[in-house]
Amino acid sequence: EVNQAQAKTITDLIRAYFSYTQKYYKSKEAGNIKYALNFLRSKYQTMPIDDFGPLKLNTLRAMMIKEKTGSGQLSIAESI
Repeated sequence: EVNQAQAKTITDLIRAYFSYTQKYYKSKEAGNIKYALNFLRSKYQTMPIDDFGPLKLNTLRAMMIKEKTGSGQLSIAESI
């Protein structure tokens, strides 16, 4: 298991954070987080963590809204 201090790429950080979410969030919240993390991984999986900043987050949010695969998922993207 990768912890946040060892994480080098977006995928590493996602693994560490998702492990945390399973312990601390209710099932619906964890499902929403999983959707957002899967979307993040699909776009930036190999990117070094230090290269992912506010501009990339805004770009990711815009892509999520554009794809809006469901109303519940859209509200996740809009709340970022």
